[in-house]
Amino acid sequence: MARKTNYVAIALLVVMAIAPFACLVAASDWPDPVERSLWVPSGAYDMVRSASGDVYALSYKLNLCHPANEYLGGLVGQMNALGWRRQEFNPFNPNLRTNHARRAGGVWDLYHNRPDGYDVLQWIDDWEDAGKNVARYCLRYKVVNKDFQNACTLEVTATYFPAHVIEDLGTGE
Repeated sequence: MARKTNYVAIALLVVMAIAPFACLVAASDWPDPVERSLWVPSGAYDMVRSASGDVYALSYKLNLCHPANEYLGGLVGQMNALGWRRQEFNPFNPNLRTNHARRAGGVWDLYHNRPDGYDVLQWIDDWEDAGKNVARYCLRYKVVNKDFQNACTLEVTATYFPAHVIEDLGTGE
């Protein structure tokens, strides 16, 4: 079982690393269910759309200070209105709880002293629709010297994984 979990984690990291750079696509090239599931609030800038196979990614920034409660509230409202269910566990590593499910109010992950010199606060929100497709929203604040009090540039990467990709990752195919 550990071997499968490691494979899934590695495969997910590879997909997430290359998806933003694999193939830039115009919004009109995206299937309608993908377009609807990757939410972009007003005020977003530096938007980049990309696709790799059936996986679609959208990244953007917002001028929004930590802890991004306004963004998370908007995301929850948007996804619930579309019929998506917020996941309690990471679909790529079912033993890991998602950020909002770890305790009341959620908890951000801290990555300190990264090789690029930044400290990063990260929040991952996974959503699943009736067809078992997954929309993942990864929120990040990057600062130097843990100065998160002044972190006011939220970086968002929203990725759409169709059900067959999730299934293939889970089976190791």
